[in-house]
Amino acid sequence: MKIGLKIMLFIEALSMFSGGLFFPIYAMFVEQVGGNILDAGLAASAFLISTGVLVFIISRWEDRMKHQEKMYLLGYLLTAFGYFGYTFVTNRMELFMVQIFLGMSSAIYIPVRDSLFTKFIDRHHEASEWGDWEGEAYVIPAIAAVLGAAVAFEFGFKSLFITMSVITFIGFFLGYKMFSFKAKVEMARKLKHKPKSKRK
Repeated sequence: MKIGLKIMLFIEALSMFSGGLFFPIYAMFVEQVGGNILDAGLAASAFLISTGVLVFIISRWEDRMKHQEKMYLLGYLLTAFGYFGYTFVTNRMELFMVQIFLGMSSAIYIPVRDSLFTKFIDRHHEASEWGDWEGEAYVIPAIAAVLGAAVAFEFGFKSLFITMSVITFIGFFLGYKMFSFKAKVEMARKLKHKPKSKRK
């Protein structure tokens, strides 16, 4: 498995964990800020529509980017701020605004995430490496769902959102360090294999 794919699987594991902490109890939070079941649906729709529309737009621009890792990490950094934004939500309108912001951050990293995964995947190991991705996409949120409910029950939603934000920011920071190290390794390999100019 290529180092780039290992880095992505690690970052995605943290992202899945942080998001999985909140997803199962999302509707309860909507109710806590004065919303009802319809508002829960509208807020979810605001996130999905903003993500979908912006993915169409942003992905065209990201196709021309040389270093897609930067946009990938930027999306996760913005997601960390979005999760923290939940701590300030006191009504439905503020909830919709945070949902749209998170939709924007998702639209930034989703296309380049899929693009990078395609580039890093090994030939003849496509099924197993996609299996690693899909496997953690089910197992990690399942664990997070129980822990998130426990944190919210014992300490409240604000503590949960701060936890989600911190975990996502750690993923961004470690991902930045890992990708920087990867870039240095690749540069060293290029210099090593660069043909030496002959002296006259």
